[in-house]
Parts: sequence; C-alpha cells; structure tokens
Amino acid sequence: MSTIYKPFLDYKSQIRRLSEKGISCNSPEEKRILIRKGYFNLINGYKKPFVINKNSKNEHLYIKNTSVYKLYQVMRFDRRLSSLFLKNITHVEEEIRSITAYKFEKICQKSLSDWTDPNAYDNRVKMTDKLKLIESLKEDIRLAKKNRNKYLMHYIQNSTKENSLPFWVIVKVIRFTTLSRLIQLSKKELRTHICKLYDMEYDSKRNDYKILEASLNWLRKTRNACAHMERVIYLEDRSTVVVTKYHKLLTSSYCKRSRKKQVVDVIIYLKYFNTKNEYRNFINNLTNYINDIGKIVGPQVKDNIRASLGIRDMNHLRIIKEQPKRIKYLQLI
Repeated sequence: MSTIYKPFLDYKSQIRRLSEKGISCNSPEEKRILIRKGYFNLINGYKKPFVINKNSKNEHLYIKNTSVYKLYQVMRFDRRLSSLFLKNITHVEEEIRSITAYKFEKICQKSLSDWTDPNAYDNRVKMTDKLKLIESLKEDIRLAKKNRNKYLMHYIQNSTKENSLPFWVIVKVIRFTTLSRLIQLSKKELRTHICKLYDMEYDSKRNDYKILEASLNWLRKTRNACAHMERVIYLEDRSTVVVTKYHKLLTSSYCKRSRKKQVVDVIIYLKYFNTKNEYRNFINNLTNYINDIGKIVGPQVKDNIRASLGIRDMNHLRIIKEQPKRIKYLQLI
C-alpha cells in the first residue's frame, strides 16, 4: 500500500492553504497560535466538529466563520476536559487501591496466604493466569525499586523478601492495569465487597462482576489518554459496552451493546465511585465547560462536540447527576 506524501509547507503556505479550505488565519494572534500549536495538532486534531460536508474533490467543507482561533478554543476545551477527568479518575484510583489492599490482606489473613500464593486468588481462575498475575506484581515491584519509589524505600531496608513488604505499599506502586487484573482474579469476597460498597450490580452465583471490571478498565484507558495528552473528545473503544442501571435511566440508544464506548460511558461509570457532592461538582464543571465552548464556537459546533462525547442530550447529564447515590464507608468499620 503506497503512502500519500504531503509536501512541506512553510507558514505562509499553510495560512494560504487554510484560507482555501475556508478556515481563516488572519490576525497576529491566530498566526501565533498556528506557530505554537502546529498545523497537525491544531487543524487535523480539532477540525472534525467544524466539518459539514465534502466537495467534489473529497475535501472537507467547514461551517461558516471557522477560524484558527475557534479551533484553538476547542483544543483548550479538550485540555480542560482532560484535566477534569484526570483529577476525578486519579482520586477514584487512589480510593480503590486503598480499599483493595485492606480487603485483600484481610482475606489472606483468614486463609493464611499472601499475594505470592496462588491460593490467595479465585479458585475458578486458571493456574497459569494466577502465576502470570503474580509475576506482573513482582515486575511492578522491581520497577518501583529501580526507580527508588519513596513508598518502598523505607521497607526495602528491612525486607529481604517481596512477600514481606506491606501489601498496601505493593498496591500503591503497581500499575493500574495490574491492579485491575488483581481485582478481577481475586476471591469473590473482595469483588463482592467493592460492588456492595459502591452499590454496583453483580451476580456472585454466576461469578459475574462485569460492571466492576468494565468500569475499571474504561477508567484506566481514559486516565492514560488524559495523562498522555491524547484528544479526549474523540476517545472511544470498540470493546463491548457493559450497560448499567444508570445507562437504563436514559434513552435506549445508550443501552446498545454493539455501540462503541465513548466518554459518556466514563461519565456514567464515575457515578458509582463518587459521593453525591463529588459527582454533582464533576457534572456541573463538565456542563459549564460544554456551555462555555458553545458561546465561542456556536450551537452547531457545540452540538457536534457533545455528540462526539456520546452525550445524546445535555439534559441526560442532569438526570444522572440527580439520581440518588450514597456510599456507606462507615459500614466497613
């Protein structure tokens, strides 16, 4: 398959090319934006909400008055969105790590095992999968030691064996991917504990904890995308959507398992892990960000951005936000 070569264009040629496309770049401010952000990152990265059609040459046609300034504002919106999700998800991740470490160690004490013992995990899980998880845990610990992780250094001096390290320290330093796998392969008691705490649907008889696994997996992928400055407004995943009770509050289109995962699914999954006030603040900030960008780019582009997030109607955010929710932490004591 041949690669289409695009010739180098200097800044003047880029500006002329943008004008031919119907994207203005006239003011000194817009020219500085183009230089600082780059044609590929800005134009190719954020043109999608402004596209209305294609011409006979298969070239994109843009909404009237599309400009470099407006594309830059969509980029800034995407960065704000990324910060909002990253802040919330890392908060959730920290909490999940703490709760998992506590419950896992409590279970191990009863069974006289530790995390290096395959018997510490679900007996329905294949031995090869358990051993692979244990090796991933060891590898994450070795990497943390190599990087002289501050959580490990105090204990390493007094611990010659990996299984003598406090488990809360181990859970603190392992990757989110490893943490998710640890929860997935853990004994049913741990997964049930997490689901009950967050009022999350599950079926222990069928060993079915799909919502817990799906939510942690999609939160992890979203967090990684935010941390690596990927474009959040186009974030999607083709794996099967696991429908929750919160999806069912909305229109049937959210419940189609054949559709791609989008940002809206992150929003819905976060409902489980946030307190009432935390989630209200999160949704209020998200709503304000979408409304703010709409004032700059106009209603049509705003609607395109909303749709790219997978939100069918802005009122759906309010419906999810107002659904009663309480996490009963004190019942764990």
